[in-house]
Amino acid sequence: MTRTLLTAVVVGTALLTPFTVQAADPLADQMKASAEMGYIATSGNTDNQTLIAKFSLENGWLDWRNHFNIEALQTDADGTTTAQKYSVNDQLDYKFNEYDYLFVQAEYENDEFNGFEYTAKLAAGYGRRLLNTDTQMLDVEFGPSDRFFKEDVNGATNDDELLGRLNANYLYHLSESAKFTQQVEYETGENNSLAKSVSAIKAQLNGSLALKVSYTVKYTEEVPAETDDTDTETAVTLVYTFK
Repeated sequence: MTRTLLTAVVVGTALLTPFTVQAADPLADQMKASAEMGYIATSGNTDNQTLIAKFSLENGWLDWRNHFNIEALQTDADGTTTAQKYSVNDQLDYKFNEYDYLFVQAEYENDEFNGFEYTAKLAAGYGRRLLNTDTQMLDVEFGPSDRFFKEDVNGATNDDELLGRLNANYLYHLSESAKFTQQVEYETGENNSLAKSVSAIKAQLNGSLALKVSYTVKYTEEVPAETDDTDTETAVTLVYTFK
């Protein structure tokens, strides 16, 4: 799939979604939103204590499913901002049946300390639910990904690269009130490889409030000079689910 076709698929699907949703069975509609806030310790390009805030929205219809996430991170030391990062991610799935689906995904990240002025991605591909039981769920996805970026140095220009992408999302219910999740992303191309792993345990404190502990590792093979190729984040957050 060429980059032009990949972009057309993402944009075209986004434009058609509202019309498809209107035609879906209203009884199949589902919406879940949650907000997180808490403490995070970082290592790698940023070594500070900071606060993190996240918002997630998930919609489900008869044939469509949408996942939207936004995240912001900021550290202030002696009145000066020493770390700042925000990212937006949206994925739209078209479900053929209970197990098979096509997806398109768009992602944007601005991190003041990773050596890039910005990074963005457009991806599309095929996904399959390999496990779907009362206690476990596993989704696997693969397809092409186009990564856009600009290094945070004087004279840098916009650049992009085409990558092959493989994702896995795993959920295991430890008990009625606790669950473990594992998200793994791996992308590789002719000149670069990227990987991301997010491990988390979430325990309900009451009907709407939960405590979440997560550990994130991000790796980029080719990074600007004087920049670490690996970042880690350890976070403890409170999660409020809107019902």
